[in-house]
Amino acid sequence: ILYLGHQPNFYPSLTPKENLIFISQIYNSFDNNKINTQIEKVLNIVGLLGSINLPVLYFSKGMLQRLSISKAILLEKNWELLLLDEPNDSLDFEGQAMLSNLILNWRKNKYKTPKSLLIVSHDDNWIKNLKEIKVMTIETDQFNIFSDTKKFNSMLEDVQKFVKSS
Repeated sequence: ILYLGHQPNFYPSLTPKENLIFISQIYNSFDNNKINTQIEKVLNIVGLLGSINLPVLYFSKGMLQRLSISKAILLEKNWELLLLDEPNDSLDFEGQAMLSNLILNWRKNKYKTPKSLLIVSHDDNWIKNLKEIKVMTIETDQFNIFSDTKKFNSMLEDVQKFVKSS
C-alpha cells in the first residue's frame, strides 16, 4: 500500500533526486547502479527533470504534487493499492493530464501485479473525465456507486439542472 496525501511532505533542504533516493532506500527497491537513471526517468515523466538539483524548499505546491506522484511511479513495483488524496490539487492542466494518463495506465494493469487505486477528490470535473473507473460518491450518509464515469456524468448533469432551476 502506498499513500499520497493532499499535502506532500519531503525534506525541504534536499533536492527531488535526494528525496527520491532516500525514499527508494527505505523501500529497498533499487540497486545503487540503476537508481539515478530511474529517478531521472521518473522526474522527466512528471515534468521535474529541469529541477532535479533544486532544493524542494523552492518548489510550488504544484511542483510538490508532481514530486509526490513521482514517488508512486518510482515505487510502482512495490504497491498493489495506491491511496490518492486530492491528487490533482494544485496541478496545472498539463499536470492533470499527466496524472490522468498514469491512472489509466495503472488501471489497464500493464504490470504483473494487479493495481488498485482509491482516489479521494472534490473535483467532479476532473473525475468525470477519467476513463474506465468506478466512482463512488458520499452525500449525507448515502453511498452511490457508479460502474463507470458515464453514469456519474449523468448524475452530475441532473444535479446541475436541479441547481440551475432552484
